Amino acid sequence: MSRIKDLQKNLFGGTTSNARQFGMIFTLVAIVVLFQILTDGLTLRSDNLIALFQQNSYILILAIGMLMVIVAGHIDLSVGSVAAFAGILVAKSMADWSLPWPVAILFGLAIGAIIGAWQGFWVAYIGVPAFIVTLAGMLLFRGGNQYIGNANTIPVPEGFREIGSGFLPEFGPNTGYNNATLLLGLAAAVAVVWREIQARKTRRAMDADPAPMWISILRMAIMVGVIASRHCASPVVASAPASRSRASSCWSW
Repeated sequence: MSRIKDLQKNLFGGTTSNARQFGMIFTLVAIVVLFQILTDGLTLRSDNLIALFQQNSYILILAIGMLMVIVAGHIDLSVGSVAAFAGILVAKSMADWSLPWPVAILFGLAIGAIIGAWQGFWVAYIGVPAFIVTLAGMLLFRGGNQYIGNANTIPVPEGFREIGSGFLPEFGPNTGYNNATLLLGLAAAVAVVWREIQARKTRRAMDADPAPMWISILRMAIMVGVIASRHCASPVVASAPASRSRASSCWSW
């Protein structure tokens, strides 16, 4: 029993987890194994995993912001409408205002920050419940999206489409991989190692046993593997330009 508790504590960031958390993990593993069997091994292929990440990447990003709101004890009903409103402004800024796509991305981030600050002002300083504020925001920005976009498709530059498809731009010497991906993986590895060093110092100062080294290696491998697999060229992206052939070293199970 003590070994199970230690495993719970090490796997979940130093806090003891309950059976419900482990139940969710086992359920997820069971679903993956089931579909792996039913699809004759296609579920865990690298191209399928890349497609899943690409199709749900915006949901993962929005979930990060929603997590902060929920932890604060509130709710945000306008997150989808705000994302659509900022997205249509980014597209219009590139198509009609001739903004370069990197500047347009910064413009969209600024729009989202302003909208978040505006809604947060009504909740934090005026005292209006977040449910009411974000419900009004949902209707307002959904209407703004329809008004600005007029339900039309707006063409965007090729560079914006590429980075939106999950590919980072190529630069530097030919390493056989995407150099931007290698830098991200290296930065992630350094961050994990630095965090583990600091955590071990803290545990030793508190006379607590540090987590086993294999836990640290597992965390780092998962982080680097996820980042690297996001940018492998695969048959899913048939329109990928030839310049991306340097990122073609992938694995499949």
